[in-house]
Amino acid sequence: MSSSIHVKLERDEAVFIKKESLNLEKDLLETIKYLRNYDVLRKKEFILKLNIKKDLAMLSNLVASVEENLPKEEVHIALKETKEQQQTKTKENKFHKKVVIKEQRKSEIEKEIDEIKQKLAMLE
Repeated sequence: MSSSIHVKLERDEAVFIKKESLNLEKDLLETIKYLRNYDVLRKKEFILKLNIKKDLAMLSNLVASVEENLPKEEVHIALKETKEQQQTKTKENKFHKKVVIKEQRKSEIEKEIDEIKQKLAMLE
């Protein structure tokens, strides 16, 4: 058994409810429209990104081929050589300074040895 319940509404209430239900339906339809538009825009965005990726890859290959065809700069090689020479010079200078210091120490020791030999000679 189905039983129906009837509610008596005033005219103003019925009009208000009808307006609200129509506004709700309109809002739902607009939301569906925006969602469909969003899907279309996402697909367009994806296609554009793929095109940009292809263009960048092509541009990268083009730049690489141009770099291969350009003459090499000998200045960079010369600069590298001078840097290497400077590094070897500084190493040589450090080594030379160590040798000089050792020689100075040796000469000081030799002087002291000579002095001791002189003193020994005087005592004999």
